[in-house]
Amino acid sequence: NAGFSCPLGADETRLGGGAPSLALDPKALELVPRCDSLALDDDDEDELCLVTDTDFTRYPFVNMIRGSGPYIALHRGELAVLHIPGDLLAWNGFEDLMDDIALCWLLGMKIVIVAGCRLQVDDRKNEGQKRANAHIRVTDDDTLRVLEEEAGFVRFEIERQLNRCLRLHGGSDVSSTPNALNGNVMSGNFFSSKPFGVIDGVDYQNTGRPKHLNVKRVVDIVQNGDIVLLTPVGIGPTGEGMNVNSESLAAFVAASLCANKVVYCSNDGMILRDGNKQKRVQNFRVKDSLALLRHFELEVHENYFLSLGKKTEEIDPKA
Repeated sequence: NAGFSCPLGADETRLGGGAPSLALDPKALELVPRCDSLALDDDDEDELCLVTDTDFTRYPFVNMIRGSGPYIALHRGELAVLHIPGDLLAWNGFEDLMDDIALCWLLGMKIVIVAGCRLQVDDRKNEGQKRANAHIRVTDDDTLRVLEEEAGFVRFEIERQLNRCLRLHGGSDVSSTPNALNGNVMSGNFFSSKPFGVIDGVDYQNTGRPKHLNVKRVVDIVQNGDIVLLTPVGIGPTGEGMNVNSESLAAFVAASLCANKVVYCSNDGMILRDGNKQKRVQNFRVKDSLALLRHFELEVHENYFLSLGKKTEEIDPKA
């Protein structure tokens, strides 16, 4: 036969020998009318209407997909940097978070993940590590060793869970489905760092800030359909390990890549609300962020330290 043909699997070719070609018995299949397709009286409904007109038969998820269509089209192809703190690994919704990230990847977003491990390090140090700054840790050699170990643990857990989600979405197993999207989680040290040194009389030792990101390499990976994963362990000028604040690293990566979105995941259970409109604030534009910094007199220095300004008010001398 020179006509159209399609190769069949081994199970599909076993039509004889008593092996059924369908998972169901063909003799048991029948067409059943829907209730909304019949003009029935109340007395005839029980007899003829075999499928009730429930929300399930109306496929409610179709309206949901239709409503999300514009958002999918808007964000498809965009680059997003996600920050995942280490405490989310112990959260019972961590697997769902990985599944949501895989779904965003499946819908066409380019994903870069920056993972933190502050909780794991604090637990290993018995939460007794003294902070010279609210968000900057003084990292000695022992703390650096703990950081390297816990960063490896966090990286492996995210890789393991995210690869599972990619396979569930048809993104990894190309052996059984040749046309499936082939996505992988690529981790590595794509950035260099610079030590803080001594600031205000405090020697931060092995604590530093991001200095340079290999933008071309990261862009090549996400353009190839893979997900990039970074940890807060940087490499210093002479090859030494460096503790880099993960939140600052996520902001640095997003700025270096000119990302469309930077998302900080959290499990604090709090929301940001506009008190005037009584509405939830779901995202910030750049000008909104700058307005907040000016309002609270906050300044982020080049070394990523935060200065808190004190708002001055005019005082009536007669008061």
